[in-house]
Amino acid sequence: MNLFAKAKEQAPQASSSAKPNKSTIFVPSDPEVRKAIDDFAAAVDAMKVAEAKKATHSGIAMPAIFDEFIQRWAKDGVMPENVKAKGNAVTIAFIVQDRGGLYNVGPEQEALLRKILGNAVDDMISETTTYTINQDILNKPGVVEALSEAITTLVTKNILTQAECDSLLKADTKRTIKKGMLPRIHTICGGVVETMRQVSDVLGTTITRYLKA
Repeated sequence: MNLFAKAKEQAPQASSSAKPNKSTIFVPSDPEVRKAIDDFAAAVDAMKVAEAKKATHSGIAMPAIFDEFIQRWAKDGVMPENVKAKGNAVTIAFIVQDRGGLYNVGPEQEALLRKILGNAVDDMISETTTYTINQDILNKPGVVEALSEAITTLVTKNILTQAECDSLLKADTKRTIKKGMLPRIHTICGGVVETMRQVSDVLGTTITRYLKA
């Protein structure tokens, strides 16, 4: 038995079961439970209202706090840590997180960064390629058995054409902003406030920032 057949044999089998009803409603006999259901729904509605208000207030406060953050960073040369902002009655935290390596850099995003920073962008971007097997070709008759012997014999055995053999592997290339680039923005931008602001905006989700009460 070849390796692919063994893997298939050892794979867990999906259990079959009757499909549940699309909708089932029951009314608990305990009045406290029924009240808890009502209170739960009311709490969810209240949370939705609160989230909407939170987003509105954050949209007003965030730009001003972020601008102060950038200007302080440009002046001191070191990214401010443990940043807080004080209102009339309370103090909230301004959180900035580096999420480099998580999100693909799109062509338009890279073009904007190059327009601002030029070739310095090359030092910001990491590129990794992941190879996967083309399942359509892998499942052609005889392919799995031949792979168990040797991939290099696929063409000579006339199981695959040269073109099919060449396309057996699929490559997935991921280009991301390098992890740890956040504290280097000041250096890359030469400490220029407007450049730092522009680059931070273009980086988008790579630099997550939010307010926390």
